[in-house]
Amino acid sequence: MNGQHDAHVRAACFAMIRDMDRALCGYRSALVDVMADAAATIEAGDPLGFGPDDVAARFEACPALTAADAAALAGRWRAPGLAASDSIRWAQVRVGGGRFEFPDEAHDDGEAAPAIIVMCLDDGRVACDLAAIPLSAPATAARWLGRADLLGGEALATDGPVRAFRTPLDWLRAGRTGIVVLDAGEARWRLAGRDLVAQDVEHGRWLRDHLALPRPRVLLPETTGRAA
Repeated sequence: MNGQHDAHVRAACFAMIRDMDRALCGYRSALVDVMADAAATIEAGDPLGFGPDDVAARFEACPALTAADAAALAGRWRAPGLAASDSIRWAQVRVGGGRFEFPDEAHDDGEAAPAIIVMCLDDGRVACDLAAIPLSAPATAARWLGRADLLGGEALATDGPVRAFRTPLDWLRAGRTGIVVLDAGEARWRLAGRDLVAQDVEHGRWLRDHLALPRPRVLLPETTGRAA
């Protein structure tokens, strides 16, 4: 009797193990598919699923500034280059935490406010993100996808010193001829070895301190147990 009972227990255990193995195989297969899709998306250029064409399309969907509005804004901000620019748009956006959302994609009911929309380009002049410069706070900027480390990154496509500006407003006043650091932690790798022309001594110190690359921690052999 005990032998028969043990046989039933073993059979039940084997069946449970078989079912679990099948479930794990299915899980592994699904995980492989998900990882393959994610890798393909990242390889296409954007881990969030937005490639350069999507960024450019969203920018083009934003209204262009009318000549009257551009001239008025150029006078208000003392940025004459805005009046003749066809590469700047505007939109109602919701800003928070250094990022912004368009009203049709916002996750909360916060109030939207008008902002200048600028396309951010990488070194190869490919669209990588959008930046919003609020009309109420033009010395600040928020990113749409959170990928852009610089405003005016296309300036790095040429050799030679690059002008750096403290704020987006300073950059606009200078005709967008240089860069503004949006994310120092990422920008420092991109700017390594480049000559930057700061606005003043204080700004130069900020650039030096925030764009410094981390030094390696050099250790002595394990027998000493001390760092160099």
